[in-house]
Amino acid sequence: MNRQPRSVRRPQTAQEVALVELRELILTGGVRPGEQLIQDAIANQLAISRVPVREALKILEGEGLVTYSPHHGYIVTKLTREEILEVYRIRDLLEDEAAAKAVGRLTEDDFAAMAQANEQLSEAYASGNLTDILWANREFHYILFRRGGTERLSKLIRIVWDSIEPYRSRYFADTEHHARQTAEHLAIMEAARAGDVEQVLALSRAHRHQALAAIQELLADESG
Repeated sequence: MNRQPRSVRRPQTAQEVALVELRELILTGGVRPGEQLIQDAIANQLAISRVPVREALKILEGEGLVTYSPHHGYIVTKLTREEILEVYRIRDLLEDEAAAKAVGRLTEDDFAAMAQANEQLSEAYASGNLTDILWANREFHYILFRRGGTERLSKLIRIVWDSIEPYRSRYFADTEHHARQTAEHLAIMEAARAGDVEQVLALSRAHRHQALAAIQELLADESG
């Protein structure tokens, strides 16, 4: 896949290396919500000292991705069902705001980039690369968000996305949802091209809540 890098600049310091690796590990479900992050083991795996790992974990704690417990150290933040529902209510508000403003502002270059991201998503599904699946899906939606949102709004959307991504990664890993995902993206893109704000919002909300329903089902199966 011709995937663009997540950052133009490669990590330069040991702390940046630890931060990039830990964030990806958490967001892709490499460690599950509620699991402990052992600093010594992470430092050994990355061939760096324990200090930059600890500093990276403090940054992730500030972002809400990990939680510190005096008795258990750092663990991947685990959300309750009520908190997951709250996250999706916040997503509805923030993403509706950005998407509504984006319709009418999107250029042909934007639509071409959205189509390319959706093609990359199909390729990632075919290869089974979860990291690329999450990246391509995010890139598709963020073209819309960036066009419609301010820098502050886009940052808030990213924070909310990151908080739920460890759960969504399991949804994306299920091949049952792959064809529907790309088809729904195309429908959103065509509604935006037609300038139909209400349709874009309705399709986007249905798209989000399909994932929410699947996440709730997964959690119910585990607790049952």
